[in-house]
Amino acid sequence: MLASDALPPPQPVRFTAGQPGEVTHRPTIRQVDVGGQQVLVTRLASGDVVAFTRFCPHMGAPLDRASLVGEAVRCPGHEFVYDPRTGANIHPTDEASDAWLSVRQPGRLQTYPVAEQAGWIWVADHP
Repeated sequence: MLASDALPPPQPVRFTAGQPGEVTHRPTIRQVDVGGQQVLVTRLASGDVVAFTRFCPHMGAPLDRASLVGEAVRCPGHEFVYDPRTGANIHPTDEASDAWLSVRQPGRLQTYPVAEQAGWIWVADHP
């Protein structure tokens, strides 16, 4: 459980090395204990709250310093991008060949159900 005001809206980043026209945000990411596991919780630019595992499924980079590209989480390690609602890999899956992906194995980001009610954020203790 986390107070809603502990997750303000993400702040735009003035400079990004990403694609032209890409909107990047630096979110507030909080680590919470959920059923004995450490889970990361953040608020997307839309206002929705999401919860996901602490490490990138690609190579285990910590996601506590991730950024948001639109409504997606970008790993600071290799800039792999994941949908924080479903866990699906967005990039490099969007442009890589199947052979490349089978070697790099971007994986799926483990996500957790979240509810925000009465000023509190609740995270389920299982994905």
